[in-house]
Amino acid sequence: MLFSNTIYTIGAFLLLVFQISAFPVDFSTKSSLTIARGLTTEEPFLAVTENEFAKRASKSNKPDPKKNNSPAPNTPNGSTTPSTPKAPNNSDADDKSKPAGKIAVPTVAEIKKHLIVKPNTSIFYSRIGPNTGSYKPVAMKWRDTYHKTGKVLEESWDTKQTWTTTYGKASVQARADQDLFWDNACKALAQLASGTVYVVLGPKIVAPNWGDMTTVWARIEWPALKDNANVKQVIQIDPETNKRTVIKGEK
Repeated sequence: MLFSNTIYTIGAFLLLVFQISAFPVDFSTKSSLTIARGLTTEEPFLAVTENEFAKRASKSNKPDPKKNNSPAPNTPNGSTTPSTPKAPNNSDADDKSKPAGKIAVPTVAEIKKHLIVKPNTSIFYSRIGPNTGSYKPVAMKWRDTYHKTGKVLEESWDTKQTWTTTYGKASVQARADQDLFWDNACKALAQLASGTVYVVLGPKIVAPNWGDMTTVWARIEWPALKDNANVKQVIQIDPETNKRTVIKGEK
């Protein structure tokens, strides 16, 4: 009996050694622990296996002093995803691009609110050609002689506006803004005119090209007067002879 028990013990020991050598256990993973559970029924062995697994797991979680464990550069909290750069403040950029103190050029509609235009009183004028200076003194002389109730643009403003002062000085506004303002003002006057309208021009300035298509009269005022249904007649004046030529309406 003693001999048989000894033989049994030796056989069990040899079987255990064979199982361990045939199926090596890696205690660093749970799957290896599962294999160990399937190969033996000895509870003390299982207890040792679980303790060994816990030790190895805790060691794997410790930082390796030989490796660089510092957070990744340019990433928040050491994450591996680069942070998104903050978008620039467009409102600040826009504010910087706007010249300080720049005044917006008023529109035709805005200008109309500050013009007083009565029927049969509107007088327009234009220079004879480029670089010939203003034709206004000639138009004013004719007005004072032949049409005392007539008014040119500069005499049609109300007392509330200050644009004529602002846009009358080159030091205040850029030349391009000045030109745009006076174009808008002349168009506003032409659209508000009614009844009979007078235009003082040189004798050689005639339709359709008016001698110089770059003038405000050719570009702005005449087209607006033609389209204005309230203007029944436009009369061209030769200030030297007071000759009158109807260019719109009944002759």
